[in-house]
Amino acid sequence: NTLEGVIPTRLYNCSRLVILDLTMNRLVHGLPLEIGSLSGLKMLLLSKNNISGKFPTSIGNLTSLSTLSVAFNQMEGEVPDTIGKLTHLIKLQISGNNLSGVFPSVIYNLSSLEFLSIAANLFSGNLRPDFGYKLTKLEELYLGGNSFSGVVPKTISNISTLTRLDASQNLFTGNIPVSFGALDNIQYLGLAQNSLGNNLVGDLDFLSA
Repeated sequence: NTLEGVIPTRLYNCSRLVILDLTMNRLVHGLPLEIGSLSGLKMLLLSKNNISGKFPTSIGNLTSLSTLSVAFNQMEGEVPDTIGKLTHLIKLQISGNNLSGVFPSVIYNLSSLEFLSIAANLFSGNLRPDFGYKLTKLEELYLGGNSFSGVVPKTISNISTLTRLDASQNLFTGNIPVSFGALDNIQYLGLAQNSLGNNLVGDLDFLSA
């Protein structure tokens, strides 16, 4: 479609709305606080627009959400702590924005997540060592195109459901965890354009683990 402008304010009075899909339009400006009034929403799909500004803290009111997708917009700032209230989220797609800060710690609370993409943003810092003990239902994890640093947490190998992992184009150092060999369901593993390995024969030992 080619819908232009801002999301009409009257839309936020539709208290029975369950799915809001405005993907691939020309919507601009930020998400207003009023979006939190749509407390019955289960799917909020706003990817591929020109939405800017920060996440409103009222996003945490949408506690019925199973899917939140605002990828490929121009959103900025840090992910608000209130997203941690969305405990029914199965899919969180916020890639392709200008979001910054460290890996949002509140995401570790979203234990129902099966799909997480925060790729192509401005995130930095280290991933927590217990990463794989928090998000044990993940099937797809996309971290590429940020500035994450430090070692790749070996606990990611605890996510036995993982089929796709992309951590390419970051600043990760150290070795690829040998425990990654336990990812029996992995179909795609992307670790390109980091500073991984020590130029030694054993750098790929995880493949035979």
